[in-house]
Amino acid sequence: MSSEMDSSHTGSDRQQDTHRKHRHYSSSEISRTGSLNPEAVEQTYRRNPILRYTQHPLTLPLLPLPYGEVIQRQQGYASLQDEAIRVFNSLQEMETLADPVPIIRGVLQTCQDLRPLRDEVYCQVIKQTNHVPQPNQPNQRAHWHLLKRENV
Repeated sequence: MSSEMDSSHTGSDRQQDTHRKHRHYSSSEISRTGSLNPEAVEQTYRRNPILRYTQHPLTLPLLPLPYGEVIQRQQGYASLQDEAIRVFNSLQEMETLADPVPIIRGVLQTCQDLRPLRDEVYCQVIKQTNHVPQPNQPNQRAHWHLLKRENV
């Protein structure tokens, strides 16, 4: 009988552990647990401006890419580094257009054709949504539309 109680107690413990793993925590709980501290996140952004929105063009990709590798020359693509810079320029141009859909489609097609560039493009889009000077402007929504569709 005691072995039954022990096994049910163990099952209950496992169930509680599983519940803890899948529980959603509030931001104040996260701060208390030390897993995510909003001040530390803010400090990271202050110390690493490469992670924040910019109006300036990129001169290098955000991530290390295979140097000089050309994947799809027959489709008119250059090296991954050049394509990464071109995509970022397109993301910035998208902010100035009333209809960003053609650029969104072009960026998504590039991600479809050049799979090694997907993480780079994701980081670029995230960069352009962090610490935006005027976040509620319609031209800033285009980046969010792209993120929503980026899982091609």
